[in-house]
Amino acid sequence: MLIICNGTFKSGSTWLHAIVCAILKIKEIKIINTKEKYTNNIYAPTTIVESKLLDFLKTEDYSRYNYVTKSHFYKKSTLRRNYDDSVKFIFIHRDLKDAIVSHYYHIKQKYYVRLKFNTYFNLIGRYKAYEIAEINNMYLYYFNSNQIFSYEDLLLSFDDNVRAISTQLSLGNLSDEEILGIKKQTSINSLRDQLEKGESTYYSTVKRNKSRLIRKGKSGDWRNHFKSQHLEDIYRIENGKFSIFNKLVYIFIFSLRRIIFRIE
Repeated sequence: MLIICNGTFKSGSTWLHAIVCAILKIKEIKIINTKEKYTNNIYAPTTIVESKLLDFLKTEDYSRYNYVTKSHFYKKSTLRRNYDDSVKFIFIHRDLKDAIVSHYYHIKQKYYVRLKFNTYFNLIGRYKAYEIAEINNMYLYYFNSNQIFSYEDLLLSFDDNVRAISTQLSLGNLSDEEILGIKKQTSINSLRDQLEKGESTYYSTVKRNKSRLIRKGKSGDWRNHFKSQHLEDIYRIENGKFSIFNKLVYIFIFSLRRIIFRIE
C-alpha cells in the first residue's frame, strides 16, 4: 500500500508521518524507501513529490510493498483523482494562525534572516495564509471527514486520534502500552533528537541545525505574535473575503516562486 500523509506547509504533516511510521513499526509492517527519482533526486526516502506521483503509481508495485510519503499535495488534479484501495490518503490541518507563526520561524531559521513578524505577515504571511485556507477547503471538498485529522485534536486527545488513524488505515487496534510507545517516539523532543543524531530524513535539503525547524509543537502561540490587523486579515481569508487584488498578488508571487525554485 501507499500511505500519503498530507497537509499544508507547517500544519503537522511531519508529525502525522512519524505517527504512521511508528504504528507500522509496531505492526511489524516493513516500509520500502522511496527511490530518488520520485523525490527530485534528493535523499528523501519518506517523500514523493507531486509531479512524480503518477509515475510512481504506474511503475511501483505498491499493492505488494508498503510505502509512506510525507507530502504537501495541493493540485486539484491530484486530490480529485480516483485511486485504488491500496492508496490511502490521510490529512492533517492546523489552526491557520499557528501555521503562519510556524512558517514565520521556519523562514527565519532555515534562511538565517532577521525578520519582524509584522513585516513577514504583510509581505508573505497573509498570502501563505490564503494558500493554506484554499488547500484545506479542497481537502474538505474531495475527502471524507474520517481521513482528516486536526493538529489541535492530536494535542488534546492523542490516544483517541492515533487509534482513529490506525483504524482509518486498516492497521488494527492499538493497546494502551503501544499508544504510550508511539507518544514517546513521536514527541517533539524525540523528533528533534532524531534529527540531531541523523536518524531522520526529514528536512533532507537542510545542511545544519535541522532540529531548529521543529519548534514548540504547541497550540495558541499565535497570541504572542498576532495584532488586531493580522486577525482581521485572517478573518477575511477564512470567510472568503480576501480582496481580488490580494488574490492576484498571491497568484503572481507564489506561482512565480514555484516556477523559479521548482517547488513541489
